[in-house]
Parts: sequence; structure tokens; C-alpha cells
Amino acid sequence: MTEQQAILIIQQHERARQGRLRAQFMKEIKMMKVKSKPIPGEDTEDEGKLGGISMAAAMKIQKIWRGFMARRATRRRKLEEMLLIGMIPPPKSKSQELEKDKENKDRRRQLQEQRQKEYHREVKRCREDLERNQREVVLEQLSDQVRNWLNEYKAQTGKIPEYTGEDRSPSRLLLSRQGSGKDMLVNAICTETGSVLFDLTPANIVGKYPGKSGLIMLMHLVTKVARLLQPSVIYMDNAERPFVKKIPKTDKTDPKRLKKDLPKMVKSNRIFVEKIT
Repeated sequence: MTEQQAILIIQQHERARQGRLRAQFMKEIKMMKVKSKPIPGEDTEDEGKLGGISMAAAMKIQKIWRGFMARRATRRRKLEEMLLIGMIPPPKSKSQELEKDKENKDRRRQLQEQRQKEYHREVKRCREDLERNQREVVLEQLSDQVRNWLNEYKAQTGKIPEYTGEDRSPSRLLLSRQGSGKDMLVNAICTETGSVLFDLTPANIVGKYPGKSGLIMLMHLVTKVARLLQPSVIYMDNAERPFVKKIPKTDKTDPKRLKKDLPKMVKSNRIFVEKIT
């Protein structure tokens, strides 16, 4: 016999003993109540009065009170016995370790929120500083690069380069990490060539020209105006979005609506399509 089996047997016998004791105790209480119950007819009418109340009322009040006290004492003894033999766990007390762990979690969460705010504030400050101190320098450098490229092309071919044509694909893709100056390069190209910029970024046209007929009208207007005001630049940020297989559920810009019509548009004469990803 293992130690665990021996403990279980001892607990069973102890519980049985406790049950027999409680039964005997309740039997004695019941017998005492029966013995103390008055026999009807023994008291006279005058003797049935006690302090202005009848004997029957006094006996009823006494019975209710004694029953309440006996039940409370029984519940208390039962609880003590259950605690003694391990039938119910002792009252839980607050653990200092748990309280300390909770305080540490709250402190870490507050510190994370504070650091997050400081991070966003510092990023905003850096961007403003770059915009204020470096914008002109970067634009000038990009303008020089575009100007040199145009001059070299003109020196070799004798004409300004065509951004579109029948013999070559006009879709230009600028691919680099965020903040590297792609938007500035597009603005510099438009400035140097005198081109008109059309922004067809999905986030910029969301909610505009809805439905299939609205999309047809949008592409018609952009193409017609771009031809009339050529040279023109059609700009699209996040250019990979229309061609991905699965759009994230959080993206509400519906970029796939331009998937079929965009390749047709770039074949127009002297329309430079600048896609950024």
C-alpha cells in the first residue's frame, strides 16, 4: 500500500467518524427539544401569561432562536472540521509576490507608453529638422542628377528623351526604402521637364469615381488631359498594391481597381508613369 492510498483510507474513516458524531449530536438535540416541549392543557390560563405575552408565543420565539444558534454553531463546527481534514482549502491571502508582479507589469506598461510617445516625438522632430535644413540640398542634388542625365542624353541623341514609345516599355519603378527621397525625385523630374503631375495613388482616389463606369471616366479624363498637357507624369505610391494576390483586410483603398487600366494608360504618347514602392 502506498502512502497516498493510506492517506485516502484514513480520510475516509475520519470522515465517517465525524459523520457519526454529527448524527449523534443532532439526535441528542432533537431529543432535548422533544423533552422541553410543554404538554398542552397543563398550564392554566393565568399561568400561560409571561410578561404580557402568552406562553405559546414565548415558546415559539425561543424555538426559533435556539434553532438559529444551533444551526450557526453546526455550520461553524462543520467548517472547522472540513478545514482540519483538508476537504476545503484555507482562505486565500494576498501574496506579496503576486502583488509585486502586478505592480511591475503596470510600471512596464506605463514605461512602454512613455517611450512610445518619446519615439514618435523624436521621429517627428527629425523629420522637421530634415525638412527645414536638408530639403533644399537634397532637391538641388536630385535636380543636378536629372539635369545631367537629360544633358547627356541630348548630347548623344540630339533630342530630349521620350519617356514613352512604341518600342520600349514606359513603366518606371522607383524601389528603395522609406525616406530615401523617391517623392522628391518625382517632384524634381516634374520641375525640370515642366511636366504635369497626376497622382493616382489608391489612397488619393478612394471614394472618387466609384463603380466601373466611374473608373472608366477617371481613366478617360486622366488620359485625355495628360495628352493635352504633355509632357505628363502619372504618379502612384505603393505601386505594387494593385498586383498583389491578397490585399490586407485593413487596406480600404481598393488598389486592384487600377490593375487592368493602368497598363493601357502608360502606352499614351509622352506620358511618363512613375511608380514608387
